[in-house]
Amino acid sequence: MKFGNFFFHIFFFISVLYSNWDDNIFSSISSPRNIALGGIHLSGDNLNSMFDAPINIFDVDKKYHNKNFYFCLSSQTQSISNTIYFGSSIYIEKNSNLYFGLVRRLINNNYNTEDSWTDNGNNIPDIGEIDYTDIYLYRDSEIGILLSYNKKINNNIFNFNIKPIFHKIDYYDAFGISFDFNYVRFLNNNQIGFGVKDLLSIKKWSNSNSEKYKTTFYINYTFFGDNILYSFEYDSSLKFKYGIEYIIEELVFLRLGANDSRLSIGIGIKMRFFDIDYSYVNNTFNFGDFNQLGISIKIKDFK
Repeated sequence: MKFGNFFFHIFFFISVLYSNWDDNIFSSISSPRNIALGGIHLSGDNLNSMFDAPINIFDVDKKYHNKNFYFCLSSQTQSISNTIYFGSSIYIEKNSNLYFGLVRRLINNNYNTEDSWTDNGNNIPDIGEIDYTDIYLYRDSEIGILLSYNKKINNNIFNFNIKPIFHKIDYYDAFGISFDFNYVRFLNNNQIGFGVKDLLSIKKWSNSNSEKYKTTFYINYTFFGDNILYSFEYDSSLKFKYGIEYIIEELVFLRLGANDSRLSIGIGIKMRFFDIDYSYVNNTFNFGDFNQLGISIKIKDFK
């Protein structure tokens, strides 16, 4: 092993010891591969990266992007939150493409207690003041649509996303929209990318309230070695992230990531007709462990 490669390996493992993590609501619609690699935004040659970063459209004729279909399910411990999403292409050309994604997130077992308390005048809740018949369950349901456009210029990919959102909490409805910009450049065995998420966002509720999503950014560097890759990322919300992927015979992909002292693991399996990716994050400090399973179906190979 050359000295430069040896130094790179040592630097990677030392850096993992100083990794940081913070929760990110958008992690629920990230690909299992990128979740397993610490929640990074790594561009890939599969539809599963369309919610995170530009799709690698180089060698598109060999990869059959326009003949693939992607489906993913994510859940947290005790089914606090469940998210289902899928993606497919609208059109694809030599240097550009347009993809469509649909996301649905559902949070069950929420209790509405706003009409259950009758104050006796002291502004202090008491058991005798609570009418339990006025407490009921409601759903928190959200649907998001992704229109993702990728443009290839030499060794660069520029990506623009439009993301309409429809949200319903009990008897309140909301509509929102936001935009993303992502960029990636490929240099031999290196990939450099950055992105800005939720630009010019707005969300209006039926009760006249409005929200604005926080704009975030990330910078990613990934090194591709022989049967292994290392990925480093700085995120404006989550600070530093690290991921490593080890490839066995281009068939099995073992993944490990770190983010704020929490480890994430995952595995990917490539087959003739479909690819399977799974990720697991130990997130007990908040809402429970996070599990995600994604399947990419290669429709062309069924012919």
